[in-house]
Amino acid sequence: MEALRSGRPYVSSVFSARPIGGYLVAAVMPVFLDGKLRYTLASGLPLTHFADVLRSLHIQPDYLVTVIDRNGRIVARSDRHDEFAGSPINATLPISTDQVERYVNLEGIPFHWFNRRSDVTGWHVSVGIPDAVFEAPSRRAGATFAIAGVLLLAAGIALSYRWGGRLARSAGALGIEREPTREEFEVLFEAAPNGVLVASSDGIIMLVNQLLVQKFGYRKDELIGQPIEVLVPDRHRAAHAKHRSDFARKPQARPMGIGRELNGKRKDGSEFPVEIALNPISTAGGLVMATIVDISAHKLSQSRLSAALQERDDLRRRYMQAQEGERLRLAHELHDQTGQTLTAALLELKGIEAFAAESARERLRSLRKQMEVMGETLHRVAWELRPLSIDEVGLASALGNYLSEWGFRYGIAADFYCREQAVDELSDEVRTTIYRVVQEGLTNIAKHAERATAVSVVIERTDAVLRLTINDNGCGFRPDVQNEPGSGLGIAGMRERLSLIGGEFELESAVGAGTTVFARIPVWEGSRAA
Repeated sequence: MEALRSGRPYVSSVFSARPIGGYLVAAVMPVFLDGKLRYTLASGLPLTHFADVLRSLHIQPDYLVTVIDRNGRIVARSDRHDEFAGSPINATLPISTDQVERYVNLEGIPFHWFNRRSDVTGWHVSVGIPDAVFEAPSRRAGATFAIAGVLLLAAGIALSYRWGGRLARSAGALGIEREPTREEFEVLFEAAPNGVLVASSDGIIMLVNQLLVQKFGYRKDELIGQPIEVLVPDRHRAAHAKHRSDFARKPQARPMGIGRELNGKRKDGSEFPVEIALNPISTAGGLVMATIVDISAHKLSQSRLSAALQERDDLRRRYMQAQEGERLRLAHELHDQTGQTLTAALLELKGIEAFAAESARERLRSLRKQMEVMGETLHRVAWELRPLSIDEVGLASALGNYLSEWGFRYGIAADFYCREQAVDELSDEVRTTIYRVVQEGLTNIAKHAERATAVSVVIERTDAVLRLTINDNGCGFRPDVQNEPGSGLGIAGMRERLSLIGGEFELESAVGAGTTVFARIPVWEGSRAA
């Protein structure tokens, strides 16, 4: 007990006292005489005792005070104590820090919570004040402002009729509701952050800004009056003319980046990637404004990022291949060398046993049994490192044998289904990945799936996709909670292995409903064994 280990008084968390049909908290006091523990005093306090203490504090009716033990169970509440005493709090309540949090309580009412932790018991005291208490003054102020706003709006409407004509007469002088001058239009047109041109409905360039002519290397007078295809690479001009005709029949705004990848052609014949946004202009002639953005820097960054990711994946792939090679080497060494040496030692020991005295035979038999256990352990370790049967009898048979041995070892009914004969035609990398994903999935079940009694592994193929499903009927968990069982390196390793061969990983689980792992692997010609 904590009190005996620390030598100090100790207050327990809430526990159920079935003989009396309620919840208690134990207070333990060690008694020392002459520096030695003589006896221990223990007392069980019902939770109603703590509720009476809260009631004696005359807490304001709107407030809610909750005492919470170290395990997140309610010790006492200032309201409806009998209903919630001993119950676990909502998992999202932040009781681990001494700060103010906004949170909805068990009845669904939003509160502001003021939390404080006791250094003596480790319990938390949370004082909740309903949001409605905080918001009442603002609601009263809002109603006052709303009434004042309505009165001001009515006054504004009345004044607008009186002063509207006078404002309209002075609008021309203020520059409101008038056509911009040519100089103002040129300033706005040239201030655009990207290249801009205006073309007629038949594709003749009518206006260009300075940024566009700089990008394409022309002068303005060299572009005005030319067909817009002069800015398009030769190989795309015919298709561009058709797209322009289709746009003219049904003009509508097309945002930047929509459609296929495009290139612009400079005056010197060089090309660069661009994105184009089109906006029809409602005029009698049917003009179109095109915004052209040079995305060369973006493409270069994207290419460098793609190359870096490809290099990273290649390094990860080579690392895993080297890891598998080392596992295979160790498995061969354990099976062929160490295993054979151990077998020879067992035979020699059995021969010595026949000539030994009766008093020594029992010790020799015990030694032989220990060495047999060592042999079984070596065999299992070699099997875990790299089952030789993947290369000898195929992936399906290797998985079937592994699942059978795994089920016998852990006492769980294990079922395996795979009728896809072409699975052994896949590359060694794909077959190894499938085996390791199944192995890691079963390891997670053995570690975390409490009360699991049945496991199934199914491999099937639909068109060009190989689907792997691992299901158990264990306790399950919440995948959205980070520190739950199964959310560690095992799942990350499965997801990483699958990503390197273009596969996808998905996990479904719920508390009390078991866990299912889905893996989808695209099967294309390059994934088959050479």
